[in-house]
Order: sequence, then C-alpha cells, then structure tokens
Amino acid sequence: MTQQRGVTAGVFKAAGVVALLAGSAIAAPLNDNRSGAITVLMGSTQVGSLTGDTTFEPGSVASSCAGANLPDIWYRVNAPAGTWRVDICGATFDSAIQVFANSNGTPGASVACATNTCGASGLGTRVDVVNNTSSGNYWIRLAARNGTSGTFSLAVTFVSAPPAPPVEIPTPNLGPDVTIGGLSDVSSYGTLVRDGITYQGFAVGTDSWNIGDRPAAWISSNNLHPVIGQSMYRLKNGRFEQIGVSWLKHGFLSLNSQTYSQNMNWPSATNRSCTTPPQFGAQLGVNCSDLYGSGLNGSRSYLGPRFDVNAINGVFTYPWQPLVNNFTPTESDPISRRIMVPQSLMGDTTARYFVEGHYVTQDDAQWNNGRNNLSYREVQPNGTTFIGNTVRRKVALEAWPVIDPTVTLVPADFTEIVTQMNDTVAVPPVLRTINVQGRFWVASKVTNNGNGTWDYEYAVMNVNSHRSMNRFALPGGGMPMTNVGFFGGKHHSGDRVNNDAWIPGTGTGFKCWDTDMEFPSTMTIPGAPAASATVSGVGAGWLRWGMMNNYRFTSTAAPTTGFVRLGLARPPAATTGFQGSILNVPGLQVPTACKADIAGANQAVGGDGQLTADDIIVYLNAYFAGDMWGADVAGQNQGSLPDNELTADDIFVFLNSFFAGC
Repeated sequence: MTQQRGVTAGVFKAAGVVALLAGSAIAAPLNDNRSGAITVLMGSTQVGSLTGDTTFEPGSVASSCAGANLPDIWYRVNAPAGTWRVDICGATFDSAIQVFANSNGTPGASVACATNTCGASGLGTRVDVVNNTSSGNYWIRLAARNGTSGTFSLAVTFVSAPPAPPVEIPTPNLGPDVTIGGLSDVSSYGTLVRDGITYQGFAVGTDSWNIGDRPAAWISSNNLHPVIGQSMYRLKNGRFEQIGVSWLKHGFLSLNSQTYSQNMNWPSATNRSCTTPPQFGAQLGVNCSDLYGSGLNGSRSYLGPRFDVNAINGVFTYPWQPLVNNFTPTESDPISRRIMVPQSLMGDTTARYFVEGHYVTQDDAQWNNGRNNLSYREVQPNGTTFIGNTVRRKVALEAWPVIDPTVTLVPADFTEIVTQMNDTVAVPPVLRTINVQGRFWVASKVTNNGNGTWDYEYAVMNVNSHRSMNRFALPGGGMPMTNVGFFGGKHHSGDRVNNDAWIPGTGTGFKCWDTDMEFPSTMTIPGAPAASATVSGVGAGWLRWGMMNNYRFTSTAAPTTGFVRLGLARPPAATTGFQGSILNVPGLQVPTACKADIAGANQAVGGDGQLTADDIIVYLNAYFAGDMWGADVAGQNQGSLPDNELTADDIFVFLNSFFAGC
C-alpha cells in the first residue's frame, strides 16, 4: 500500500484539553464532524497529525462499543462486495473504530465496532466488515477513549471476495442475445517502449452466454461470428477513464457449455439446461456458454481491427487480414493489438481499475440485442488480480455512480436502423420489423472547489452506435471555462483511426469539443515489415463504438440540472431510423447558462456577460440559416429540451430569456 497524507489524520486530544500553538488554539480538523468526513480510497493509508479540537459531535450516532461522548473524527469509503478492513493498529492510545452503513447521506445502522483489538499492546484497533451483497458507501468513526491521545495510521483494505451471487433469472429477449456470463482471467504480456512511452499489454478472458430464445451464429468461415473487444479503465481523483483497448478477437467455434445452466429460467422452470443447437459448434445454443480464456483472446492471429466493424448491425469485412496488409505481429512483441496501457497508469493503490469485455455479432445486433453485450469486473492495481465478481450486462462506466453517488449517469438511446428479420421459429414463420437501438452512456460529476468555482467532469461511452460522435456540446456560449481538458481511449497498432485530442471551441449559444478533421491519409504499423508497414484511409477521430471520451473544465458558473448535446458523425443509414444529427441528453449536471447571452461586441460568437441587440441579431441569423446547434433552444409548447426542429417556440423562448435578463 502507498501512504496518502491527509489534513485530518493524526493526534487525538482528550475532551476538554485545549491545544495551543504560539499561544493560539488550533482549529478543529475538517472531519471533526460528519459533514466534513474525508473520503478514503480502498487500499490507501492515511497518515499525519491532527492537533485541533476533536470533541464529540452532538447528535452523533454511537454504540455501547465505542461510547458516545468521546473525541472523534469521521471518514467515508466506498467498499466493494466482500470482506474489508479498517485498521489503526499502529496507534498508541485507547482507541475505537465504528463503521456505519450509509442511509440517505448520513450514518445508518452500525455494521461493525471494536476497541483495542490489535493484540499484545492492548492498544490500536482493527475491525472487519462483511458485505455479501454489492459495493456501497460507509461511514467510519475513529474515537479516542479514557482521555488518551496519540498518532495513528488509518488503513482501509480489501480482504476477500463475497460468496457467489444468488441464481439470477433474466428474462430472455426475442432472438439470439449474446452477453458475457463471466470474465475469467487477465493475462499480462510484459512491456514495450513505443514512441517514448512504456506500454503494458493485457488480455481478458470472456465466457459468452446466449440468454436469448434461439441460437446465435458462430461460423468461422464468414462474418457470421462474434468479434470480442476488451478494455481497461481507471478511476482516480474523481475521473473515470478508458486507459486501454484491444483489437477484436474473432470467434471461431462454440463449445456450447453448461456453465450457466442453472442461472436462467428458460425455456421453462423445469428445463434450464443449455440446448445443443442444430449446427453444433457453428452456433451458440440457447442458454449455452463458450469460454475464450485470456490466452486465446490475446492471440494476435485472431485479433482484427476495430475500424471496419459496424456494431449496430454486426457487419464486417471477411477475411479481415487484407485490411492490415496481411501483417500479424510477432510473439516477441507483447503489446500490439492487445489491451495497450501506459505502464505509468498502472500500479496506483489510490486508484481503482476495471476490465471489460464486449461481444458484437450480426444476428444478435440485428435483433436489437446489442446493448447488453458488455460485462465488467474490478481488478487490483496490478491489472490481473480480480476483486469481486463479474458485473453482467453492464458497461464499466456504470460502476462510477455506484462508487461515487455524486455522479449522474444517463443512457441516450435512439433508433439507428430498422431491420427485417425472418423469424422461422414463430408458428407460422413471420417477417419481423425491428427497430435497432444505438446507445451512448453520458456521465457528469461536479466538484465544488469552495472558492466560487466548480470542476466539471463528463464521460461519454459509445456502446454500439455506428453513426459515432463528433461533437460534445454544453448550452451556454458565454460560460467562462478554464483548465479545459480532454482524455480519450486510444486506437493503436495500425487501427485506422486518428487519436488527436478533441479541440474545445465556442459556437452560437454553446461550448463544445470537436474532433480534429486534419488527419493523415496513411498510418504506419509499428514493427511491421516494410512491405506491410503502411496502411491508407485513416479515419477521423470520432467516438466510435466501444470507446469512451472524457471532457473537463473549471467554471465560475454554478451547476444545475440540464442537458448536453451529442453530434452524430455519420448521416442516417437509410430513410428509416433517427434522421437528426444531434442527440439531446437530459438529466445531467451542467453549468448554469444564459440562453440569450450568445454574442459579444460586433456580433462576435460567444457571450460577453451582457444582453444587447447583437444577441438578438446573432440568434435570428442562426435561426433563419437553419442552424440547429445555435437556434434550437426549445421543444414543443416551449419545452426546456430541444427537439431537433426550428419553430416559433424557439424564438419565443429565446426572446423571453432575453427580456427577462436571463
């Protein structure tokens, strides 16, 4: 474990003792009361000194174990399911630790309490908390007893995983529905320096599971088989980032195993077994599973590029090898095509890490079952040792609000294409029209800096949209922003996608990040022989399926609940499906902005903190030019959420804001 110095950890003073420094009383520590509780990370250690007033907080919950009227301080922690430990065994004073479950943001039931449990010295305390359900937030109270004082070092560590989860009975979807029953293992393949950066290569084992009501195609000789993406994420300092992605493992044979035969009530309560499909290994049968270990998923001869795969319908080029000039990396290269993570980002015990698997297959996608094909699992900072169980049918980003309740996470679904599927299982057979949904996940987190500024952090995950994203925008052209930043998952090893950072900018009535459209026409494959080293047709750095971007800044604008806007990069695939180019995503934390302050002097783009005729002129110009980004400020009946069309409602809402002074 590493040590993390906090402003609160330290020396206890008995109640009634006045601490003096240079003749003045020392102020109480920030976490003297529950309202100032300091958040500690699982696997971290807090050391230091506390020299202020730590008197008992009136109304503080207590038990006969710890005692009520004692000097105490408070911490908070988010702990995974399993057994975890709070330890101040180095303390030299008469101590107590009490742990409480969280109840609507305050300490609830006492779940563990102990005094002086560290052995021969009779001082210092250790307490274990057993949580066999799911991760959650807890309160930790440290107290000094019997008028004693002393230093301490607080360690919060994970001890063991919980028992296996109870049998789950998901409702089967219509059609093949390939998801992941378990992430089996993680392999690390060593490091390699590329472009001056040391990278580490990883691969994740995936156990597919068909929870649909008919077999899924698993044919190796054409494109009717799954491709499997793998990713790694890191949560640190309030930022959840995708730090590594792999190329796509091409599936080739299903073993139709019974691994999850008791975990699904289908097709009846008396028959939960895997049903061997008619085409045997060329299909994944109903309720059957198929394990590809990390060694197989990390084998580069099976790993094809991402850029060519359309996740919304599961279609890709077969064979894929010509797309990379038939080049396969040598086994002496530990990182190419695998999950490629900068080594500097690994091994941080103040961070939390997650791996994720993702299946895309053609029949599953076209039956509109492609949004639940991801599962994730937490790992230790070494990247290979699991913590807890696989979280099924959820993207890794969904772990963030579970760990941090200040995070808001919203799905953005839209009909991307409409397919016709011949349902031969139905009696009589029927041609079904299916709306295939694309999905983005959008997360927001706002931190009050206590000085009149707020830090804003956004993460956007593209689950399966082929239309992809080329703009992230926030309402408010005049909103002040500093410390503007961007972070994105990286394509690599010759996958033909540009990795340049997105560019922040200002438009009529909004702030945004756009992809850099200046990208090279060719790309070099590191380590490839000269004849195979260069590929052409490099694509713009849109947010493509299976990838995540982060956008961040600091502002003096206070947060409110509002919406963000996602720009879709590709046009609609056909006359069916969503025809717009903007997804409006409500329910997120955004800076408070003035709708009407959209121009500066001489009609310059971007607000200037005052309302003048320039703002009206700029708005009307945008409206009559059909500028949906700048002029669509209202929905029907002057609703607050834009509706991707320009009507008189938009003009009324803008003018009402203008004459109301915002």
